[in-house]
Amino acid sequence: MAVDGKMFYAHRLAWKIMTGKEAPPEIDHRDGDGTNNAWENLRDGTEINPKNKSMLKNNTSGYTGVSWHKQRGKWSVRIKTGGSYKSYGLFSDKEEAARVASSIRERFGYDGRHGSNYSPMRLELMT
Repeated sequence: MAVDGKMFYAHRLAWKIMTGKEAPPEIDHRDGDGTNNAWENLRDGTEINPKNKSMLKNNTSGYTGVSWHKQRGKWSVRIKTGGSYKSYGLFSDKEEAARVASSIRERFGYDGRHGSNYSPMRLELMT
């Protein structure tokens, strides 16, 4: 959306209009649909957004936080907490590593859709 020739994201304009304040660095769409800019669907995402992102496209293990450690020949679990990554061990079994990663994300309050392939926009494009 353009205002005085300058482009703005609709959710950032909605935040400014509804609160009278500048939008936070990140705005989260509660339902995961970036096109749903209804006020009740928006919230400050500064702390939330890193915990509800979809699985990265370059993920090769199929599990968020689990990757192959070439030197050790095992599955590594690394989760980002407090702004930096922390290692949670090496595992021979990929599914065990995935369970550990899931448990750690749950302990740190990650959103239930974090690391999933869920995206309302992707689903809409597929149908």
